[in-house]
Formats: sequence, C-alpha cells, structure tokens
Amino acid sequence: MSRLHVDTEKAYQKLLDERACEQKQRHLEGLDRALEKHEQVQKSARLCVERIQLEQQQIRLRQEQEERRKLEEEKRKVEEARRKIAEEEQARQEAERKREEERQAALKRQQEEEAARKAAEQKKKEADEARQKAESEKAAAEKAAKDKAAAEQAQQAQQSHAQQPQQPQQPQPPQPPQQSSTALVPAANGTQTELTRTSLSSNVDERQKVHDEYLAIHQRLKELRKSVREVMKTNQQFRKSVEAAEGQVKKNIGQINRVNKKGNKEKIQNVMSQIDQSLAIPETTDISKFMYNPTPVQPIEGPLILIYMLHIFCKFVIRQIDAEVGSLSTEKGDAADALGIAVALVFSNPKYQVEGRPLTDIMWASYHHNCPRLFGVPLRKLPKNVKNFGALAAGFAAMTLRQFPTGRINPAPNRIFWETLARIVNLPLQEIKKDHLTMLEWMLQPTFVSKFIQIYGGAGLVATRHIIMDFAPAMKNNPKTRVEATGVHDLRLVLDSELNLPL
Repeated sequence: MSRLHVDTEKAYQKLLDERACEQKQRHLEGLDRALEKHEQVQKSARLCVERIQLEQQQIRLRQEQEERRKLEEEKRKVEEARRKIAEEEQARQEAERKREEERQAALKRQQEEEAARKAAEQKKKEADEARQKAESEKAAAEKAAKDKAAAEQAQQAQQSHAQQPQQPQQPQPPQPPQQSSTALVPAANGTQTELTRTSLSSNVDERQKVHDEYLAIHQRLKELRKSVREVMKTNQQFRKSVEAAEGQVKKNIGQINRVNKKGNKEKIQNVMSQIDQSLAIPETTDISKFMYNPTPVQPIEGPLILIYMLHIFCKFVIRQIDAEVGSLSTEKGDAADALGIAVALVFSNPKYQVEGRPLTDIMWASYHHNCPRLFGVPLRKLPKNVKNFGALAAGFAAMTLRQFPTGRINPAPNRIFWETLARIVNLPLQEIKKDHLTMLEWMLQPTFVSKFIQIYGGAGLVATRHIIMDFAPAMKNNPKTRVEATGVHDLRLVLDSELNLPL
C-alpha cells in the first residue's frame, strides 16, 4: 500500500514536471517571438528614420538648387539687359553713322547735278521756287490763323478749368523735338515744371470719324472673309490651298517667342512664304476699300487673297498677343516685341504694298475694333474674345516703336506711339479709366522705354518721367484708379533696376 502511494506520488510529480517543462517551453517560444517582433519594429523604425532623414536632405538640396537657380537667373537677366542696351546703343550709333554717310552722299550728288543743269532748267527751277514760296507763305498764313484760333480756344478752356478748383489742372506730356514749337524748360531736379498741351491731339468728333471709318474697314474685311468662305464651299482645291496656308500662318505665329530670335526669323519667313503664294491667285478686288483714305480715291485693283491672308495674319497676331503676352507677369515687353517684329517685317515688305503704301490699315482696323481707347475714343462695348487691353497695348507699342533703315518705309510710324500717349495723358482727369492706366503700364515696359528714348531722345525721357512720376501719382488720389495708377508709378523701380534709368 505504501509502495503504491509512492508510485502514485512519483507519477503525479512527473506529470507536474512535464507540464512545467511544457509551460517553460511555451514561455521561451513566446519570448522568442516577442523578441523577433521587437527587432522587426526596431528595424522598421530605423528605416523610417532613415527615409525621413533622406527626404529632408533631398528637400534641403532642392531648396539650395532652387535658390542658386533663382540667383543665377537674376544675374542672367541683369547681364542680358545690360548687353541688350549696349547692343541697341551700338546699333543706333551705327544707323546714325550710315544715315549721315548717305545724307552726305546724297548732298554731293545733288550738288553735282545742280552744277550740271542748263540755264533754262535753272530758270524753270527759280520760277518753281517762287511759286512754291508763294504757296508756302499762303499756307503759313492760313496755319497761323488756325493756330491763333486754336490758342484762343485753349485759353478759354483753361479759364473754364480755372473756375472749377475741385478739378485740378492736369500736366501734359511734351511735344517731340521735330514737331514742337514751344521750348520746354526742365526744373532743377530734372522734372518738367510745366508742360504744354500737345498739338497732336484732335477733337473727339474728328477721332470718332476716323474710328468709324476703321470700323467700316473691319466690317468690309469680315464680309471679305465670309465671301472667301463661300467660295471654299464650292471649290475644293481652292479650299485646300487656303486652309493649308491659314494653318501654316497660325502655326508659325503661335511658335514665335521672346527667346529664340533666330527661330522667330524662320517663322516669319514661313508666314511670308504662305502670303506670297496668294499673289498667284487671279481673283482681284478693290484694295482701296481696305485702306484709310480721308478723301475719296480711285479704285485700286489688287489680289483679293492677299487682303484675305493679311487679314488672317492680323487676327492670329492679335490672338497670340492676347494669349501669350497677356499670360506673362514678367518679360511681357520682350514677348510683345517678338510679335511686333513679325508685323513690321510683313507690312514693310514691298510686295505687300500698294503704290508704295503699306496695308497696315488692316491691322489698325482690328485694333480699332478691339481696343478703341488707344485711339482716343471711348469703349462702347467689350469685344467678345479679346479682353486684355494691357497686352494689346504692349503689342501696339512693339509695332509702333520700330526703326527702319533709310529708304525703307516704316509701316507703323513712331509718331503713332507718341500720339497715343498724348491722347491718354491729355484726357480730363475725370475721364481717365482703369484701362487707360493699364495700357500705359504695358506700353512703358523697359523694352519699349529703351526704344522710345532712342527714337525721341530727351523728349522721350521727359515724357516717360512725366507719366510715371507726375501723371500716375495724381491718379492714385482717385480710389477707382489707385491700383492701376500704382502699377504705372512702380515702373520707376523696374526701369531703375533693368535699364539703370532712375527717374
């Protein structure tokens, strides 16, 4: 009995030992699993830390690269601006030298011809000079009478303004040297003390009459485009040719940019190649209907498709100005200038002129339709497609500030730019709108101010200073135009930075 008890105890103890051993084994396996999981967590944490550190390092490197890129870009812009100014100055001096040489050569030829004239020819010349002198004296007398009447009207207007103290007298921009009859004396600080009203201004009725005629030209161009479309419906070969030419013009105009000047030249040549092809199409029209003529003229027969292609070219240029230039916050002057070069080269091409007269009125008709305030007439309704008047003004400046060598006709004379500035600045203060100031800001970008001063010299500088330093601050007093006037006034900082031109 005692032995049975002992055996039972041993068996029970063995069972307990086995269970304890199994429990220990399970505990050890659990600890191993916990340790393995802990190591995995540590490994994952280390990888996460390393990834975060790597990302932070990459961000820091990108920031440093971006800062270096911005610094290099700013340095490049400054050097490019300086280089451009130096090149333009050199080109201007070279052009002046060539003009002087040509003038001297022409003078020499004239003197030689005069020496070889026969006595009868000299007598006829003297008779012609006497007749011309009489006509000039008559014209001068008539002009003096008109000037006197205009001066009396201006004096009456000034007296009327003097009786309205709540409307301060607005200073006027200077007259270009070649057209000014009054000396303008700068103050001690270099600014204009008093600027007379420009004689370039015409009355509202006259400007409206001219504007209406350009709108009529624009309407006739629309009708021409419609008639060409009708022909395209019935003549498949004609349709394919015209559509292919239009597509090429649109494509090449869209690829003109402010960076690739060499590429731009190729694009412009491609455009003119497409227009050249239109000269071979036999259909003709009265081209005089698409030219501004103050007085009636005889019909001038010319290629119908030439007018059509030039009209299409103008439409694509204006769309590109609105889309490309209008989307930029900087370098907008350079972008507009590239398109201005295209317009100048196309319309100065003698093949596209009529009796030596460029057909630029096709472009001006589109401008009168889309941006009438450039021509001193009110905006009656907003055009459907074009809304960025600043971009259009930049394009206008790019077209009207081009210089051509002697003997080549400038299709957009520089005086047009001056007239536009004068008409805006000479408006009564209460008639100045936001659009006027926006147009001034875009027309006085550094690219254009540089050209403006090259063309008009000191008068251009005085006009620029007057608009930015006198006219714009005066308009900041009006809450409705304060933001736009500030944009014009801030150009003083841009010109100082990019052109080294403190005002």
